[in-house]
Order: sequence, then structure tokens, then C-alpha cells
Amino acid sequence: QGLAAIHPLKHKGWAWASRVTALMQERGGLLVASDEETFTFPHPSFEEYLAARHLLRQEERNAAAARLAGSNDWREVVLLACGYLAAHGLSSDLEGLIAELAAGPAEEAEGWRAVLTAGQAWLEYGPRPPGSNTGKRLARDLPAQLTGLMQRRGLEASQRLAAGLLAADLGALPPDLDELVAAPDWDFAIGRYPVTNVQFRRFVDAGG
Repeated sequence: QGLAAIHPLKHKGWAWASRVTALMQERGGLLVASDEETFTFPHPSFEEYLAARHLLRQEERNAAAARLAGSNDWREVVLLACGYLAAHGLSSDLEGLIAELAAGPAEEAEGWRAVLTAGQAWLEYGPRPPGSNTGKRLARDLPAQLTGLMQRRGLEASQRLAAGLLAADLGALPPDLDELVAAPDWDFAIGRYPVTNVQFRRFVDAGG
């Protein structure tokens, strides 16, 4: 019935819908018939993309996306919505959506999952360099938020690792990266951290 209603000529809608469903059954591939009136998606990606498009049509889409991002089942839908906005040059809308994701209370599981999704979305789709104040704030604050999640002992190791890798990809560096620590009973100091890629890059750039 819904498919038939799409046709501009109402009296031809049902016949057209029947031909379309027959083609989907025989040659489509995107949808698989489970019976004469029911079709399912053989792969979740297409279903997730359609859900993302539906999400973007919601009046309060940013708040809805933030709620959904708190569930692992909806993370990919939210990322696809962000990708759609980026692909269509809607940077302001994209930054507003990601900012809503990042605003969740990270003390709760739904909140820190949303922050992880915000970090992934900003890494993949955030404008470089950010033009708006919202974008500049995200570029400044998201690495610190992700670093905070990485250091939270209550999270599982895999979740802390995901937060740390995102923070690193977004350019987060510890404030004491270059600090030296005196070695007890020895007359020398050693770096607080093992040599990082950032530090070695400086060595190479200096002619090393």
C-alpha cells in the first residue's frame, strides 16, 4: 500500500507496486522476500542507512541522536547520519549534532558511549579546520573528554582503549609529555614516557 501510494497516477499505483515487488523478489538483491508481503534486508548496512535518513528528518534530531548513541545497537546509524550531513556540505548541522553527542553525562554508560560516538564522528567527518565556534570547541574539548574516559578505571579495558586511540588520532597529548624524571641513585634523568611518534617526528624534522 505504501509503495503504491508513491506512484503519481493513483489508478496505476497497485500494478506498478506489484511489478516492483516482483523485481525485488527475482533480481533485486537489496531486499529479500520472506513471503508474498514481507521483505527483509540481507545486510544491516542498508537498513541502518535508511534509519539514519529517517533520524535526520526528526524535528529534534540532535537530541534523538544523542539518546540513540548511548546504545551500541544504534551507534552505526548515528555515524551514518553524520556522514550524510558531511557528504552534503552541512557542516553547521554536523557540528551541532556532534556537540549534542558530546554533551551527554559521561558518568553514565549511555553518556560515555555517546562521547565515544562523538569522537568517532568528529574524527571521520569533522571539518578541517573547523570554521564555527561550535567546531572549534569540539576540536579543543573532545580530545580531553576522550582522555578522561581512557583514564576512568570503571570502564572495561576495551572501552578505555577505544577512547585512548580516538584521543590520539585527534591529537591529544599529555601535558607532561616532555618531562624528565630523575633516576634514583643515578646521575641522570629519563623521560616520563617511552619515546612517542610525536617526539620522534621532532627529531626527524630537526635533521635526525
